[in-house]
Amino acid sequence: MTEIKPSYIRAFCKTFVMFFLLGSIFFPSVAYFQGGPYSIEQAIGISIISGLFLGFLGTLVFTPRKIKWNEDKISIHCLFPGTGEHMWDDLQAYSSFGKKAGTFLLKFQGKQAYQINPLGFKKSEWNELMRLLTDGFPEKKRTIWLGPIPIK
Repeated sequence: MTEIKPSYIRAFCKTFVMFFLLGSIFFPSVAYFQGGPYSIEQAIGISIISGLFLGFLGTLVFTPRKIKWNEDKISIHCLFPGTGEHMWDDLQAYSSFGKKAGTFLLKFQGKQAYQINPLGFKKSEWNELMRLLTDGFPEKKRTIWLGPIPIK
Protein backbone atom coordinates (compact mmCIF):
# COMPACT_ATOMS: atom_id res chain seq x y z
CA MET A 1 0.00 0.00 0.00
CA THR A 2 1.38 3.40 -0.98
CA GLU A 3 1.08 6.20 1.56
CA ILE A 4 1.84 9.89 1.26
CA LYS A 5 1.86 12.43 4.09
CA PRO A 6 2.10 16.19 3.70
CA SER A 7 4.30 18.70 5.42
CA TYR A 8 1.92 21.23 6.95
CA ILE A 9 4.75 23.77 7.14
CA ARG A 10 5.37 23.39 3.39
CA ALA A 11 1.62 23.62 2.68
CA PHE A 12 1.25 26.78 4.79
CA CYS A 13 4.35 28.50 3.41
CA LYS A 14 3.49 27.86 -0.23
CA THR A 15 -0.14 28.86 0.27
CA PHE A 16 0.86 31.97 2.24
CA VAL A 17 3.33 33.10 -0.44
CA MET A 18 0.81 32.50 -3.23
CA PHE A 19 -1.92 34.59 -1.55
CA PHE A 20 0.56 37.22 -0.33
CA LEU A 21 1.77 37.79 -3.89
CA LEU A 22 -1.77 37.83 -5.28
CA GLY A 23 -2.80 40.33 -2.61
CA SER A 24 0.27 42.48 -3.25
CA ILE A 25 -0.80 42.81 -6.88
CA PHE A 26 -4.57 42.88 -6.42
CA PHE A 27 -5.07 45.40 -3.60
CA PRO A 28 -2.91 48.24 -5.05
CA SER A 29 -4.40 47.59 -8.50
CA VAL A 30 -7.95 48.02 -7.20
CA ALA A 31 -7.02 51.25 -5.43
CA TYR A 32 -5.23 52.53 -8.54
CA PHE A 33 -8.14 51.83 -10.90
CA GLN A 34 -10.61 53.36 -8.45
CA GLY A 35 -8.48 56.48 -8.39
CA GLY A 36 -8.03 56.35 -4.65
CA PRO A 37 -4.87 56.73 -2.63
CA TYR A 38 -3.00 53.70 -1.41
CA SER A 39 0.24 53.05 0.35
CA ILE A 40 2.68 50.21 -0.01
CA GLU A 41 2.53 49.62 3.75
CA GLN A 42 -1.24 49.24 3.63
CA ALA A 43 -1.08 46.86 0.65
CA ILE A 44 1.59 44.74 2.35
CA GLY A 45 -0.39 44.68 5.61
CA ILE A 46 -3.56 43.50 3.86
CA SER A 47 -1.54 40.96 1.86
CA ILE A 48 0.03 39.56 5.02
CA ILE A 49 -3.36 39.23 6.72
CA SER A 50 -4.95 37.57 3.68
CA GLY A 51 -1.92 35.29 3.26
CA LEU A 52 -2.04 34.22 6.91
CA PHE A 53 -5.81 33.63 6.91
CA LEU A 54 -5.95 31.76 3.60
CA GLY A 55 -2.69 29.93 4.37
CA PHE A 56 -4.11 28.53 7.60
CA LEU A 57 -7.47 27.79 6.00
CA GLY A 58 -5.94 26.01 3.02
CA THR A 59 -3.62 24.01 5.24
CA LEU A 60 -6.05 23.00 7.97
CA VAL A 61 -9.16 22.35 5.90
CA PHE A 62 -7.86 21.18 2.52
CA THR A 63 -4.62 19.32 3.33
CA PRO A 64 -5.25 15.67 4.28
CA ARG A 65 -3.23 14.11 7.10
CA LYS A 66 -2.41 11.23 4.78
CA ILE A 67 -3.55 9.48 1.63
CA LYS A 68 -3.08 5.71 1.24
CA TRP A 69 -3.94 3.58 -1.76
CA ASN A 70 -3.44 0.26 -3.44
CA GLU A 71 -4.87 -1.31 -6.60
CA ASP A 72 -8.31 -1.81 -4.98
CA LYS A 73 -8.98 1.22 -2.77
CA ILE A 74 -7.92 4.62 -1.49
CA SER A 75 -8.07 5.99 2.04
CA ILE A 76 -8.07 9.75 2.64
CA HIS A 77 -7.62 11.05 6.19
CA CYS A 78 -8.72 14.67 6.41
CA LEU A 79 -10.69 17.16 8.44
CA PHE A 80 -13.23 18.00 5.73
CA PRO A 81 -15.35 16.16 4.55
CA GLY A 82 -13.91 13.57 6.93
CA THR A 83 -11.85 10.43 6.71
CA GLY A 84 -13.02 7.88 4.21
CA GLU A 85 -12.01 4.66 2.52
CA HIS A 86 -13.27 4.18 -1.03
CA MET A 87 -13.03 1.51 -3.67
CA TRP A 88 -11.56 2.68 -6.97
CA ASP A 89 -14.71 1.31 -8.66
CA ASP A 90 -16.65 4.07 -6.85
CA LEU A 91 -14.53 6.86 -8.33
CA GLN A 92 -16.92 9.26 -10.06
CA ALA A 93 -14.53 12.02 -11.15
CA TYR A 94 -11.31 13.90 -10.51
CA SER A 95 -10.35 17.37 -11.62
CA SER A 96 -8.01 18.18 -14.45
CA PHE A 97 -6.90 21.33 -12.60
CA GLY A 98 -5.31 21.76 -9.19
CA LYS A 99 -2.73 19.04 -9.78
CA LYS A 100 0.19 21.26 -8.82
CA ALA A 101 -1.38 24.27 -7.07
CA GLY A 102 -4.88 25.27 -6.20
CA THR A 103 -7.49 22.78 -5.10
CA PHE A 104 -7.59 19.28 -6.53
CA LEU A 105 -11.01 17.60 -6.49
CA LEU A 106 -11.64 13.87 -6.07
CA LYS A 107 -15.25 12.63 -6.07
CA PHE A 108 -16.63 9.19 -5.22
CA GLN A 109 -20.18 7.94 -5.82
CA GLY A 110 -22.63 9.14 -3.18
CA LYS A 111 -20.00 11.15 -1.28
CA GLN A 112 -19.02 14.79 -1.11
CA ALA A 113 -15.95 15.63 -3.19
CA TYR A 114 -12.60 15.81 -1.44
CA GLN A 115 -10.99 19.20 -1.99
CA ILE A 116 -7.27 18.65 -1.63
CA ASN A 117 -4.49 21.22 -1.40
CA PRO A 118 -1.52 19.46 -3.08
CA LEU A 119 1.08 22.04 -2.00
CA GLY A 120 2.02 20.18 1.19
CA PHE A 121 2.99 16.94 -0.54
CA LYS A 122 6.36 16.16 -2.04
CA LYS A 123 6.14 16.66 -5.78
CA SER A 124 7.28 13.10 -6.59
CA GLU A 125 4.75 11.53 -4.21
CA TRP A 126 1.87 13.69 -5.45
CA ASN A 127 2.80 12.93 -9.07
CA GLU A 128 2.60 9.22 -8.28
CA LEU A 129 -1.06 9.62 -7.29
CA MET A 130 -1.72 11.79 -10.36
CA ARG A 131 -0.17 9.15 -12.64
CA LEU A 132 -2.37 6.48 -11.10
CA LEU A 133 -5.47 8.58 -11.82
CA THR A 134 -4.53 9.66 -15.35
CA ASP A 135 -3.29 6.21 -16.41
CA GLY A 136 -5.93 4.13 -14.63
CA PHE A 137 -9.01 6.33 -14.94
CA PRO A 138 -8.69 8.69 -17.94
CA GLU A 139 -12.46 8.58 -18.52
CA LYS A 140 -13.11 9.99 -15.01
CA LYS A 141 -11.16 13.21 -15.62
CA ARG A 142 -13.42 16.29 -15.54
CA THR A 143 -12.59 19.81 -16.61
CA ILE A 144 -15.80 21.60 -15.63
CA TRP A 145 -16.97 21.58 -12.01
CA LEU A 146 -19.73 23.54 -10.32
CA GLY A 147 -18.01 23.98 -6.97
CA PRO A 148 -17.32 20.41 -5.80
CA ILE A 149 -19.80 18.86 -8.31
CA PRO A 150 -18.37 17.40 -11.55
CA ILE A 151 -20.15 18.52 -14.73
CA LYS A 152 -18.04 17.45 -17.72
